[in-house]
Amino acid sequence: MAAAYREAYLLKRRVHNEDMWIQGAYFFDAVGAVISTSFGGKRRDYAKKPYDLFPKTALEKKQEAREERRKLIQYLTRLKKAFKNKK
Repeated sequence: MAAAYREAYLLKRRVHNEDMWIQGAYFFDAVGAVISTSFGGKRRDYAKKPYDLFPKTALEKKQEAREERRKLIQYLTRLKKAFKNKK
């Protein structure tokens, strides 16, 4: 029984350690974005969405590709309309 509690404790500590590491990574990015902009360096934006911690499934990859194609088509359509309006 004691071995199971010890293993659970070690697992809990490992998960907590990984959570703190991720929090540090987000903090590092936030501070880096502010400092790079403040001191006249190249503008660096903070992450727009959370980090992907797990590999993506095939379905998620297909959905992302579909979304990227949709955005590209919208952009090209707007560009085409703007070009026609200039003529």
